[in-house]
Amino acid sequence: MKFKDEHRFLTIDEAQLKTLRECLLVARNCAIRDGKPTEDINEMLAAVLKLGRKHRVKV
Repeated sequence: MKFKDEHRFLTIDEAQLKTLRECLLVARNCAIRDGKPTEDINEMLAAVLKLGRKHRVKV
């Protein structure tokens, strides 16, 4: 018997979304500068950029 997982969502306003985008871009640039992999940051950045007007993401 399978149980369904509880759905959890993260909701943020426009200012928080803008700050999150900026922080991810800075983190990505630092990783590139230091020669570290950026795949995880790229995935998070892509997910944040897809939010658009929705401002809600399933976590």
